[in-house]
Amino acid sequence: MNRITISKSDFKVETTSTWLASVLQFALDIDFFAPFLAFKLKMKEVHYTVYQKLTTILASIIMGCESTKDINEVLGPEILAANMLGMERFPDQSQINLLLNRMNKDNVDQLKSIHHQLFMNYSTTLSSPNDIVVDIDQSGLVANSKTYEFASKGYFPHKRGKTGYQVSAAFVGKYSEVLEFYLDPAIHIVRIVWKTYYHLLLQSLDSILMRVK
Repeated sequence: MNRITISKSDFKVETTSTWLASVLQFALDIDFFAPFLAFKLKMKEVHYTVYQKLTTILASIIMGCESTKDINEVLGPEILAANMLGMERFPDQSQINLLLNRMNKDNVDQLKSIHHQLFMNYSTTLSSPNDIVVDIDQSGLVANSKTYEFASKGYFPHKRGKTGYQVSAAFVGKYSEVLEFYLDPAIHIVRIVWKTYYHLLLQSLDSILMRVK
């Protein structure tokens, strides 16, 4: 990703990703991060708030981090981006891992609610005058380590004996938007999982249609 170099008045030189800075500025301009301010999690806040840690996770996704272990290397130099989000620098991976480990089902439900709110506010799908095609698909995600919670053995093409998860998603390919997304142990039976998720998707679509009307 392209980077720019900034010389400050105190003679310090910083480099920053133009991609990250641009995306964050756009998100701030449209108040994209606002719903995350209401996120509730019982956790001691010393140097960083829960909101700041959540925006750090979003920044790591924007930068293509595949796991939290990449945060220190990728976001460590991004001082300008951290300043844009009200931090002197981004928290390291250990603090992000603490946040993720503290989350429970209630927190996941909060994130689902935030996703729905953001979808209703900014979705291109909802303003389309044409029929919308929703692709429902499932694929395996290998997580071959003892530290991955609920990972199990399952079917992974060309990776026999590996452990991981099943990723289930309802996706509007034309606009690259996700309606529903679920992560299950790989051992789950596909037909049972999809029977449940199909009904949840219909409920979600009903909610969306009511809002649009």
